[in-house]
Amino acid sequence: MNAFWTALLTQAIKALAGAVVWEAALDAVTALLDARLPGEEKRKLAKAKLREAFAHVPSRLLNLVIEVAVLKATPR
Repeated sequence: MNAFWTALLTQAIKALAGAVVWEAALDAVTALLDARLPGEEKRKLAKAKLREAFAHVPSRLLNLVIEVAVLKATPR
């Protein structure tokens, strides 16, 4: 994805979920990036960590935040 669109999507996620949720998701995804686990297991771990901290955030929004964090954290 083009850097412009990635930056725009990141700003939209920060506005929707909040900068604190975004930073926590990016940290969780980055920490699991090199783990020797299947992608689905990494997703479950990241979502569980975020669910603990942000119980008020809807599950679908957390999923979106995680997906964008993966896009941002994955080397191109």
